[in-house]
Amino acid sequence: MKYAVWGTGVRGNLAVSFIGIDNIAVFIDENRSKQHCVYMGKNVISFDEYVDGYSGCYIVITPNDCDGIIKKLNDQGIEHYSLLKDIIY
Repeated sequence: MKYAVWGTGVRGNLAVSFIGIDNIAVFIDENRSKQHCVYMGKNVISFDEYVDGYSGCYIVITPNDCDGIIKKLNDQGIEHYSLLKDIIY
């Protein structure tokens, strides 16, 4: 299974240590200045790009404040995600 990690900050880096960089297909970030860049050797994309090309990847949400992200996923009918805090604690 390949993962899409939502967030390229400190917690995104922490997710890599649990998942392994080889298991990550892409990073998702809402910050436009980070999109279309490479983070830890993987492309950083927008949520729309995820929907268009990577929707088969399981999402790991890394930001602590994730209510807006969860709403966005639920609005799109996306149910295959977990919160980083649920994985590491």
